[in-house]
Amino acid sequence: MWSLDSGLHEEEKLEEHLFALWEILKPHKEYLLSLKETVEVDVFCGYRSSSHIAGVDVSYRALELFKELEIDFSLSIITT
Repeated sequence: MWSLDSGLHEEEKLEEHLFALWEILKPHKEYLLSLKETVEVDVFCGYRSSSHIAGVDVSYRALELFKELEIDFSLSIITT
């Protein structure tokens, strides 16, 4: 398992974190795609909110990471 951090403050928008992670991963795209031949490649995204109507908007541009790595976008939303 790899555990990466975007390096951004936790309160930045989710899409900003996705942009930052893609910048980290982009140079390794071919390697990550080759890994898919033998293992599952997955990106876990979590969103925490203290609001009972938690939600998030993510622009299509921020989903490039998932398109290029050919993996689904999934989001775990936790309300506290």
